[in-house]
Amino acid sequence: PMMTRDLSEESYKTHLRRLGSFLGASWSPKRLQEAIARWDLKAMPCLLVMDAQDGRIVTSQARRDVEDAYDDEIRGGGKGYLGLILHWLELLDEQRAA
Repeated sequence: PMMTRDLSEESYKTHLRRLGSFLGASWSPKRLQEAIARWDLKAMPCLLVMDAQDGRIVTSQARRDVEDAYDDEIRGGGKGYLGLILHWLELLDEQRAA
C-alpha cells in the first residue's frame, strides 16, 4: 500500500483521490515513522518492491526504475514497463532461490 507524508488525514485522502486506483494504508503519522525506521527510508516519495510472501524488499530502487522505464517508453527504446516488471520478477526469483 501507498503511504505519504501528508500533514493531515484530509490532505492524505485528497492525495489518494487524485492518484486514482492506488491501495493506500490508512493515514497514521505513527505508522509512517515506523515504516521509515523499518525500511530505512531516506526520502519521500519512495517506492519499494516487496515479496508479498514474506515482506522482504526485492528492490529499494523501484522509483528510479519506474522513471527509467518511463524515459524508455517516451524514447521508444528499451524494454519499458513490461521489461521493468520482468526485471523485478527476476530479482524476486533470485532472492527466493538464495
